[in-house]
Amino acid sequence: LMTPGLFDDMAEGGMGYNDADDRLQALPLPGTPEQAVEYAVAVAGGPVNGDSGDFALAGYVGAGDGTALSESSPKAAEPSGRFRPGQQVSLCGLIGHQALNGSQGILVEFDYEVGLWVVQLEGFENEHKQIPERNLQEIQLSIHDAAKCRSEWHYKMHALTEQADVAKREYEREVQIRKGAAAAAAQQHRRNSMEATADQRELIETAIREAFANGNIEALRLQAGKARKMLELIQHCPASDRASLTRLAETAESRLEQYDERQATRTAHKEYLQRIERGEAADWKMTPKQFWQHAEAGNAEKVRAGLKSKMPLSVRSTDGRRHTIVHVACKRVVADALEGGCAAAGRLATLQSLAEARANINAMDAMDL
Repeated sequence: LMTPGLFDDMAEGGMGYNDADDRLQALPLPGTPEQAVEYAVAVAGGPVNGDSGDFALAGYVGAGDGTALSESSPKAAEPSGRFRPGQQVSLCGLIGHQALNGSQGILVEFDYEVGLWVVQLEGFENEHKQIPERNLQEIQLSIHDAAKCRSEWHYKMHALTEQADVAKREYEREVQIRKGAAAAAAQQHRRNSMEATADQRELIETAIREAFANGNIEALRLQAGKARKMLELIQHCPASDRASLTRLAETAESRLEQYDERQATRTAHKEYLQRIERGEAADWKMTPKQFWQHAEAGNAEKVRAGLKSKMPLSVRSTDGRRHTIVHVACKRVVADALEGGCAAAGRLATLQSLAEARANINAMDAMDL
């Protein structure tokens, strides 16, 4: 049992063979392969081959009968030709890693440097093991065993497939039952809703028809709002059951929309006329003759409306007097001044508006006035 560790201890400590013999005598003799490994480790003072302590995979292997251990020869072994790369093998006779005995793997290649087979074991992904050839066993499966394995596999696969089909059919049946129950409950709910609102729907429909017949727009607006709320309440019911009320509600809303548009147009036109009366908007329907009449009457609002509609200010009268708009506006100045009040204020506002519009206040008539 001379090991490299024991030899180094002897060399460094000056230990002779007698001392080494005393050290060996102090240890119990190995009786089993496992005790032999422990014995060698104790004598060497640590792992023999490197730092891994893996005796079984590093060269310390059993002879198969559990009687002795042997260390790999320093010279790399050669393959016997019994194995080839890609062959499926199992491990046997390992002492240091007995848990790996029986493990199966695939031969990758033979490492000629160390004299070991590189094996890809099942369960050790992306990790290769180096195994001596004597610890490899070829897996041979007879035709009968292979056929038996295939039959058992097909039988199990068929049984699992049947179980999956049964489970799928049961699940689909439960789903259909739940869907049917939900549909029945929804249908019953719709039926109850229609029965509960039958009287109210009939009253609303009658009121809408009466509002149409009487031309009562406010009553029609009120009943259309009630009809829309009722339709929202029974919107989950079939469209055929809601058709009559839906038609009346949409017709009423359309008539109300048309009425509101006409009313908005009337209101806007009325406001426009009021603005014209106040002189805030242009009166595009005013004629030049009407404009001169408003200026003569001292109607300041109408004059401003005429000015906004771009009435001409430079024209003269065709009666031979050659009056301008300013002459016409000044005809009743004295009378309005004597009268005072609104007439005088209106006359003054009319002349001021004409002056601001750049009417020719210095124009002379036929009499040089």
